[in-house]
Amino acid sequence: MTGVLHRGVCRSVRALSWPVIRWHVTRRVVGVEGLENLPESGGFVLAPNHASYYDHFLLLTVLRAVRPDPLWFLTKAEAFASPPSRVWHEAWRSIPVDRSRPSSEMLRTVRALLQGGGMLCAYPEGTRGPGDELLPFKDGPFRFADLAGVPVVPAALVGTAAVLPRGSRRPRRGRVSVAFAPPLTAPSDRGRPERTQWLRDEARAGIGSLLGAAAGQAAPASATRAAELVDRRIAAKLDGHGRLGRDERRRLALLTRLARRGGRDVDLMIQAARLRGLRALSAPRPLRAVLAAPVGPALRRALRHQPDHPLGNYLLGRWHLTVPRLLGGGSSRALTRFERSDSCSVPGDTRAMAALAETHLGLGDVDAARAALTSVIARTSPEGRGVGRIERATRTLSELEPASAGRGGA
Repeated sequence: MTGVLHRGVCRSVRALSWPVIRWHVTRRVVGVEGLENLPESGGFVLAPNHASYYDHFLLLTVLRAVRPDPLWFLTKAEAFASPPSRVWHEAWRSIPVDRSRPSSEMLRTVRALLQGGGMLCAYPEGTRGPGDELLPFKDGPFRFADLAGVPVVPAALVGTAAVLPRGSRRPRRGRVSVAFAPPLTAPSDRGRPERTQWLRDEARAGIGSLLGAAAGQAAPASATRAAELVDRRIAAKLDGHGRLGRDERRRLALLTRLARRGGRDVDLMIQAARLRGLRALSAPRPLRAVLAAPVGPALRRALRHQPDHPLGNYLLGRWHLTVPRLLGGGSSRALTRFERSDSCSVPGDTRAMAALAETHLGLGDVDAARAALTSVIARTSPEGRGVGRIERATRTLSELEPASAGRGGA
């Protein structure tokens, strides 16, 4: 098989199998802890416990929801023996390793991958364990991290052995969860063997303590942190027209689905509705109202649990401005939501007040718009997106002044 043909086959395998993998995993996940511990850029070694081939699918799905970079797996060389198995493992970016004697070529590949900012999953146990206790850890994953100068992120997987036991080819019903520990970087004042041992021991202790905490449903604090991650990503990736790229939107939508599986969380409910709204804004104009229609009811359901949620009220106000009156839209309803959002926003956050000014201008109420713009300039925190908000408010206010002066002299 030529290189071009082989790459094409691998792309086809990924394209066909990814929807199935995602569907299976999202139906079984009940907890995702410690997402904030996954580096958002740069290389790192992911070091999880290993009890099932389903571990690959779970980690692949979660990591794909967090970063666009592919996740690579160190895989025993025997898995590449038959052509179908070889194509499958190469399609899902597995790197063959001889566990008795790793080749120099493999070591160069791993080092280049990590130093290039890639993510590598290497199971420290070296093989599948019983699931309820850890096997002895190998040094390999930690030596790779130390040689490449990247951190190690320990991870605890729970429930995967029951979903896909040894010898089984079809996933069963069950619940799985994953927890990520803070990244580990070995002390620089130690020799290489001591650094490797330190990373190995710290990772084993971290995974051991996580195994109990990862079982069962996700803690509300974890869901809140996931919502904060989604909010931060959206704010960082929005373009000048308030739109989010399709790939980033899909990733974050997957992230909210995974994090919400542990139970109801208002912040995640609102972020999920927000992503649906952003999808509607990116659609052709004739389809926007149709795609945006379900967003309002979703936001209202979330606000029934937390009526004074600032972002929820702000987004619902935006929704009222977007959809026709027949579907529940209208400027007066938007004003009510923006006012409520502003009343419960943290100091320095004036996006609801800026939206109030915009709505008043649309209604022709220049005096109310001027008052809102003045408040935006005075109250906005001059950091991040606040800088642009202040500049826009100042520019709009200066454009209103000549019109106001002309009316006064008439």
